[in-house]
Amino acid sequence: MNIEISVTDQKFSILLLGLNMSREKAFEKFKEVQERYIARKDTLFEANEAECRLLVIDEILNILGWNKEEFTPEAYCRTAGYADYILSTERTPRLVVEAKKIGVTFGLPKNSLTLNEYTVAYLKKAFNKKISEVLDQAQRYCVEKAVQYALITNGAEWFVCPMLPKAGKTTDSMKGVYFGNIFGDEFSFDLMYNLISRESTEKNNLDSYLSELNHVPSEVCYMLKDHVHDFIWDSNKDNQWIDDFYENFFSQITEKNQRKMLEHCFCQ
Repeated sequence: MNIEISVTDQKFSILLLGLNMSREKAFEKFKEVQERYIARKDTLFEANEAECRLLVIDEILNILGWNKEEFTPEAYCRTAGYADYILSTERTPRLVVEAKKIGVTFGLPKNSLTLNEYTVAYLKKAFNKKISEVLDQAQRYCVEKAVQYALITNGAEWFVCPMLPKAGKTTDSMKGVYFGNIFGDEFSFDLMYNLISRESTEKNNLDSYLSELNHVPSEVCYMLKDHVHDFIWDSNKDNQWIDDFYENFFSQITEKNQRKMLEHCFCQ
């Protein structure tokens, strides 16, 4: 097979995908990608498959509604070097994509991943050591561009993680979303479309999902909700007269002829 012709054909097909693709149409295109690259499903992370790996990633991003002009390849970050992709809407960076354009990247998971939600620490253990390098690099890009989330992929495996931890938390303790292997029957395409598609990104679906996933209530909120239960303020009829007095008094002292009174009531 002529690789150069194949690459040209694939790039052309990517450009033909429309931005307003429906979810059903997107899934059809996704199944076509699965079939087209199934022979390379176990080797996409290897160095000699880098070009093919990027073609797969380009196609998946296009299927999710991202136009070529909106996922800037090799975007320069001043202190971190070149990011593989930065997805933007209205010229605002929304998502860093770390794909390891050159050389070997992380491989397939050592442990079976059957859920969609894992901490970053668990994902590091599930894959080989290369994943830590990839995540560290993605975090540097996110810090540089002030982007909260990174989409991590080797062409086959896809997951998204928060890279700017909340106060009191570390990146490792934050939870991300594992979509699975695109060549597997259990790949969560609908979840990926709901969170990563361009349309969903504009609606801040990913931000809402991961914020909820990583939400930790404060101690005060926890105490009131789980220990005090139904809290009823004590009140009596005198409160009504006090409210009327305050409303009448403070509405009058704001008038121009009551400036002196207002000065005496001011507390710094």
